[in-house]
Amino acid sequence: MGMLIILVIIGLIVYFMKKGIDNKIIRSNSKGLKWLFLGYLSILVLSVPVAFLLPIETESLKGEIAKGDVVYEQDIYIEDALLKGEIEELVDKNKTELWAFDYENDVLNIEQKAEEFYVAVYLEETSEYTEMIEATFFYPRLIVDEWDFSNEVSPIRVELKNNSLNIYEPLSVTINHGEFEMGFPMSQFYGESKMMGRSSSSSMGGQILYLKVPEGLEIGDDTNVDIIKVE
Repeated sequence: MGMLIILVIIGLIVYFMKKGIDNKIIRSNSKGLKWLFLGYLSILVLSVPVAFLLPIETESLKGEIAKGDVVYEQDIYIEDALLKGEIEELVDKNKTELWAFDYENDVLNIEQKAEEFYVAVYLEETSEYTEMIEATFFYPRLIVDEWDFSNEVSPIRVELKNNSLNIYEPLSVTINHGEFEMGFPMSQFYGESKMMGRSSSSSMGGQILYLKVPEGLEIGDDTNVDIIKVE
């Protein structure tokens, strides 16, 4: 449809330039108008091969495309699997960070060392470990304008100090993101919907830390995180 409109416009321009218009004002400026029409016509003609060679849609660019609802669906899937203790399968399918600490005390405090930061802590007691704590962090999905930037996310920091497992917020990351937009000549071929159809949006999954601790380990009163017990 866009190409048909352009051909009609070109035909009208050529027709009126050859025939002329019996209007004194337009005739007095005919030379300037002819140059204007010729310039515009040249831009349109040159835009034809350019419009078909340049990547017009986001999907034609290199990168991973993901919708914002993928974050929500992944969070639900991970939550269900973690509540069942199916961590091995999740580790194989998701980007994770692993820590292992030797621990011989009977009481453990789990402390989050940042106020404006939240991490969900899943706790599994296992007979596999008697003097060790294992912590697995699941990297959240980060979607910006339907582009997946999950690989740019920094992990949280976890350390064991005395009888306290300390959780620190991840380092901040700056992401420079840009997308190709059509100029006026090319938008006449493809229509404005291709350029204006996508609004800016972003979404990020939750921060999840899965702990495996010895059976019977008591959680201390200084713990300040929400703990989800895995049965």
